[in-house]
Amino acid sequence: MKYFFLFAAFILTMLMIYCSHKSEEQEVQTIIIPVKSELSRLELIRRPVITSGILAPVSQMKLSFKTGGIIDKIYVDEGMQVKKGQLLAQLDMREIQAQFNQAKSAYEKAKRDYQRAEKLFKDSVATKEQFQNAQTGLDMSKAGFEVAEFNYRYSSIKAPADGSILYRLAEEKELIGSGHAVLVFGTTGQEWLIRAGVTEKDLLRLNIGDSATVAFDAYPGKEFCARVNEIAEAAHSLNGTFEVELIISKTELPLKTGFIAKIKIFPSGGKRFITIPIEAVVDADESSAYIYKPSAGKDSVKKMQISIAFVYNNKVAVEKGLKENMEVITRGSSYLNENSRIDIQN
Repeated sequence: MKYFFLFAAFILTMLMIYCSHKSEEQEVQTIIIPVKSELSRLELIRRPVITSGILAPVSQMKLSFKTGGIIDKIYVDEGMQVKKGQLLAQLDMREIQAQFNQAKSAYEKAKRDYQRAEKLFKDSVATKEQFQNAQTGLDMSKAGFEVAEFNYRYSSIKAPADGSILYRLAEEKELIGSGHAVLVFGTTGQEWLIRAGVTEKDLLRLNIGDSATVAFDAYPGKEFCARVNEIAEAAHSLNGTFEVELIISKTELPLKTGFIAKIKIFPSGGKRFITIPIEAVVDADESSAYIYKPSAGKDSVKKMQISIAFVYNNKVAVEKGLKENMEVITRGSSYLNENSRIDIQN
């Protein structure tokens, strides 16, 4: 009899524990989670092309001497600002001066010979052939003098406009050939140029005239307006990207050649995407993610898989898996599971 009462007490205890656990489970299952929801939208998005490039003057040119020779003086260094007409470099003029003087003397002699032959021809002392030979000699010596004068004038390099020296490619006392670049010059204008590389996928989205914003580390938080000025027809042979040229609009802030630009280009054409707030997304993995949508009765949820195109401005552009005007759970979605009970509080 004693064992019977012990066994009955054990059974009763187990029933009480089981009922207690059952009651707790029911209590957990009946917890209602407050959430908010929004409708998915169909938007035309101009997704920016992100790239980078190097700042340079709109106009830059290589400056060289017309004739070869020994460089006597270079008066500027890289980065220096110069004015139009300012003397930048000079050849050793001794040989060039001698050639100029020789050509000048020959020209002056030819003029005297011509004048004498002309007078003698008028007096019928010189023949017509002698007069014509004197005239030919004058023309030839004049041409030689003009060449020597031109070479003399271009044996120095002067700034073609207001600007700056970008690169210095030679040194004093160096023997340099005709036309060999000594300096690289950039004009100081109101516009600057940036060359950047883009992929073939991004290239097809761009057009000349597309707007862009440019940022430099030198000016934190400041964005400069720009536009696409030129698009390459062929890929770069080394890196396979396509070069895009952008022009920065007038700015009062000082810019320097070589600044690294962070660029966002906004294509003039766009593409329509279904968008939802980023807080609606749960369990994201690369381009795949999940969301919760309310049930027909609005008191429970259904978990759905979507494919993400990209994320921008705290929104998610959906590639597939969602239609326009579908209600999705936003705030509170991270606390849900497929068995959750909800109360939508919009």
